[in-house]
Amino acid sequence: MNSISPLTTNQAGGGSPAFHTLSREYFGAETGRNQATEFLFFTLLGLITAWPIISMIVAAGRMFRSF
Repeated sequence: MNSISPLTTNQAGGGSPAFHTLSREYFGAETGRNQATEFLFFTLLGLITAWPIISMIVAAGRMFRSF
């Protein structure tokens, strides 16, 4: 008896599960941690790169107000 549901079988009907189903089952527990870590680093990188741009806008505003 095949324990794989019909939704996870190949389109060819070979009965083997699709690759994305196998990888999702294998990496399922680690995915949440990886996404949280990547989100943290991406947010940190965004803040670090936004700081000089905001500083430049503030400096330009001060320069234009002095005229």
